[in-house]
Amino acid sequence: MTTHDELLSRLHELVGALPDEDFEIWTSNSWRRIYFGHRSPAIEPCVQRTDNHPDLIFAPGVAAYLEAVGPKSIRMLLDLVEQQARRIAHQEDLNRHLRETADAGFSRRDRDITALRSDIEDQIAIAKEACERATQYEKDAARYRMMRSQPLVCGEGLDADLDGMIARGEVRASFKRTQ
Repeated sequence: MTTHDELLSRLHELVGALPDEDFEIWTSNSWRRIYFGHRSPAIEPCVQRTDNHPDLIFAPGVAAYLEAVGPKSIRMLLDLVEQQARRIAHQEDLNRHLRETADAGFSRRDRDITALRSDIEDQIAIAKEACERATQYEKDAARYRMMRSQPLVCGEGLDADLDGMIARGEVRASFKRTQ
């Protein structure tokens, strides 16, 4: 039995020996003839001189080529083409699935990174708020200590005076507990 590779090799060899033209069938003058395009005859009818019977004359390589491209060989080639088409379609399906899987993975990763970034930004905002509160607590503690250490003074500028004293470092804020 002929394998696909052997058939392809043989057909390449036979086709290489023929002109690079398609067959044309000519029907004029009551004689059917097959030509390579408009150039040269591939198959021509004749009458044999020896027995006066009609016959065909083949150009070199044409008879072997016609035998090689019979229906069985063409079916084998068509089977091979169909197998390759199925392989290509299967490979395209695999490639499409891999792209979709990769895209889904990247999308999931992107969502995870976005969520993580949002969490980090929220934690930064909470830390800033805590720092602002701690600073305010320091000022409030310094005010309280100042108020306890000074005689009670009434007036509108008390907060401004306390803030000025804290800013100048005359009063230090501390979170240490004293007994």
